[in-house]
Amino acid sequence: QEKLEKLSVADTIRAITFAEVVLLVMDKDDAFDTQDLQLGDLVEREGRCLVYVASKWDLEDEPQSRMAALKRMAEDKLPQLKGSPFVVLSSHSGQGVERLMPAVLKAYDTWSVKVKTKDLNTWLSMATQRHPPPAVDGKRIKPKYIAQTKARPPTFVLMASRAEAMPEHYKRYLINSIRESFDLPGTPIRLTVKSGSANPYVEGGAKSGPERFKGAAKTAPRKVRKAEAAETLSHLPGKALEQKKARVAKPRVISGVKASSSKKAGSSVAIQKGARGGARQVSRSGRIRTGQKHAPKKS
Repeated sequence: QEKLEKLSVADTIRAITFAEVVLLVMDKDDAFDTQDLQLGDLVEREGRCLVYVASKWDLEDEPQSRMAALKRMAEDKLPQLKGSPFVVLSSHSGQGVERLMPAVLKAYDTWSVKVKTKDLNTWLSMATQRHPPPAVDGKRIKPKYIAQTKARPPTFVLMASRAEAMPEHYKRYLINSIRESFDLPGTPIRLTVKSGSANPYVEGGAKSGPERFKGAAKTAPRKVRKAEAAETLSHLPGKALEQKKARVAKPRVISGVKASSSKKAGSSVAIQKGARGGARQVSRSGRIRTGQKHAPKKS
C-alpha cells in the first residue's frame, strides 16, 4: 500500500509539471491536509493555475457554512493562491459537475491575461503613493517603471533604484495589489525587481560608468579622430615626427600594384588589373570606380 501511495504521488507531481490548469480534489471532511498543502504549494511554484474541488458534497448537511469555512482555510493555508475558484461536487450523484469546466476555463483565461504597460505604470504610481517603499540604510527605494514580460503565469519586471535592497514583504504587497487591481484571483504572479535601465526588456539594465562608453573610439566622428591623431603627432620629437610622417605618406600596395599619389583631395589611388587586360581605379576606401579604363603604363 505504501509503494502504491508513492507511485501515485510521483504521477501527480509529473502531471502538475505538464499541466496548465490543476484540479486539487479533496474530501470535504479532510480538506487541506499535509499532502493537499504540499501539492498546492507545488502548483504555485510550477506557475500553474489551480481549481479547488471538494468531493462528497451530497453528504454535507450545512453546505453554506462549510463552503465559507473551506474558503477561509484556503486563504489561510495557501495565501499565494488567494482567490482560486472553488467547485463542490458529488461523484456519486453527479451534483455540481456542470460547474467544473466553466471554472477551469475562467482560471485559464486569468492565467493567460496580459496587462497594458500604461495601465501598469498608472497602478504603480497609485500603489507607491498609498504605501511608499521603505527606506533601507537611510535611503528610500524609488520604483521607476513596470511592464509585463510574459503570461502563463503573469510575469512582471519592476525597475527600481537599489532593487537588491527591496524587502520581501513589500514585494508581496505589490503582488497582492496587482492581483486585486487587475482581477487576477488564484493565479501565480511573478515579480522581478531590477536596477539600471528604465526599460525592463534590456537584460541586466543599462550600462553605467566606463562600460557605457566602451567602444566610443570606434564610433567617434572622423574629425575627432583626425584631431586626436594630430595631437599625438605634435608631441613627438623632431626626428620621430619625420619618421612617423614618412610612414603615413608611404604609398600602399593593393593587389600587388604600387599606388600612385593623387594631388587632388590628397588621397592615393591604386591601379588594379581587370580581368580583360583593362584597369580599374580603387580609392583609399577600397571602392572601385567603375566605367574608367586606363592603358597599362609602358616601362
